[in-house]
Order: sequence, then C-alpha cells, then structure tokens
Amino acid sequence: MVILSQGWREGASQPKDLPMGSSAIGIVILSQDWREGASQPKDLSCHLSPVTCNLSAVSCHLSLAMLLSLDTSGPLGTVALARLDGGQPILLAQTELPGKTYSAQLVPAIREQLAAHHAHVADLEAIVVTQGPGSFTGIRVGLATAKGLAEPDSIPLLAVSRLAVLAHKAGTHAAALDASRHEFYWGDFSAEPDERLLPRDAFLERALALGAQLAVCEPSLHALAPAATRVEPPTAADALRFALPRLRARAFDDPLTLDGDYLRRSDAEIFSRPGSSSGAPRRSHA
Repeated sequence: MVILSQGWREGASQPKDLPMGSSAIGIVILSQDWREGASQPKDLSCHLSPVTCNLSAVSCHLSLAMLLSLDTSGPLGTVALARLDGGQPILLAQTELPGKTYSAQLVPAIREQLAAHHAHVADLEAIVVTQGPGSFTGIRVGLATAKGLAEPDSIPLLAVSRLAVLAHKAGTHAAALDASRHEFYWGDFSAEPDERLLPRDAFLERALALGAQLAVCEPSLHALAPAATRVEPPTAADALRFALPRLRARAFDDPLTLDGDYLRRSDAEIFSRPGSSSGAPRRSHA
C-alpha cells in the first residue's frame, strides 16, 4: 500500500470514482498494483471504499478544534468539552460537579470527557477557565487545574469573569451574585467592565435603577430585585460561548500572571487582621 500526501503526483489524473471528501485531507491510499505510469485499476473503488469512512472521520477530526471549559467558582461546578465547527462552538459534553468536591472530581471528569470523544489533552486548541468571583477554593482549584493541563503542551488559556458570563447569558448590561455577609458581587459591562463588592444598600440602589438590565441567577437576589432578569446559573458551556470573540482573536491570558477574580479578601485574611471585608473595584477584561 502506498500513501501519497498532498493529492496527486504531477501528471496523474484523479480517479473518477474517488468519493468527494477523501481528497480534503490530501491523502490517497492506493493498492500496490497502481505504480508510476500504470493505468488505473478497474476495481479501484473496491480498494478505496473500505477506507472512505475513515478518511472522512479523520478529515473532520483534523478540521475541528477541541475546546475545554472549566467553571468551579460557584456552588455547582461544570466541565464542558466542545469543538469549533464553522467558527461556532458545538457542545460535546458537559458534566456537573457538586460543590466541595472539585479537587477530587474535576480532573477525573475532564479525563472521562476526553476519553469518551477519543481525544487527549494535547488535542485541545484552548482552555477556558472561569476565574470568579465566587468560592475562593473553587476558583483556585479551577485555575490550578487549567494551568496544570496547559503547561506541558503550551495550550493557550483564556480566563473569563463569572459576572460577565452571567450578563452575556441574560443579554443585560450588568450582573450580580450573592457574596454572603449581606454583600454582593457586582459587574457593570455597559462600557469599560467594572466589577466590585457592594454592601446591601448600594446593591439595592443600583438594582432599582437598572431594573431588567440587571442579571441574577439566585432566588435570594431575585427576591431583593424582582425587576431583574433571572436566568439559570452560568455554566462552563456559557463561558465558552462568551469567550468566542476572544478565542477567534486569540486574545489569550498569560498563565504566569493569571489569577482569580476574587473581589474581596479570603476569610483567613479577613479574620487574621482588622479591616473591612470589602474589596476594591476591579476592572475586568472579560
């Protein structure tokens, strides 16, 4: 069996019965009796037909980029595997991870998704990771896992804000999440992205002014701001869809400087020294 790459040799004509799509990857498999200068075997189609399906499958596999997305910043985590088809992400799988199990279940869930689609980490075109705000432990587990997977094969990383993904999902200008302790994570994306931690009174004032242009995903927040647009909590698949423009532009993050979008100090920092728990405003790039 002879394998010719990049189509046909100069001067050779394409067999008339070669199925469309087989030449898409520039590989043709010929039987040994087709030597240089010899005429085309009459039963070439019989030689080619067994590999036609395999050629098509390989062609599709090579032309479609695989993407992985991780979101462990909320009370329920998700892992999503997708491929780009015509510039659009096609979801292949999404796995939910119960809270407080991320460190034990995240990597096995990724491994299972890749294995189910006959893929490996090295096949990934990029990794999208939700960097918060939310659970401090969840954010750190997600970022550490994304960086650990990306480093050996230099896979590009792209981090997104959970607030920005929520607003994008709801089609609103702003989004809010419950930060507990009568405080709220707030993100305004009407112009330059602006994220900050707000006390209750400030949140209620802004929520009243925005009305339906504020996105929430938690019943507790919707009870405080009934005019807000409520949607299901953002997932890893939602993060992929939000990240699509940056994926196309290849606007990736530097893994050496990439950190969590915490918006406030951790409990250990809060209780170890005096000071307000409120964090400084943060300007987000995503």
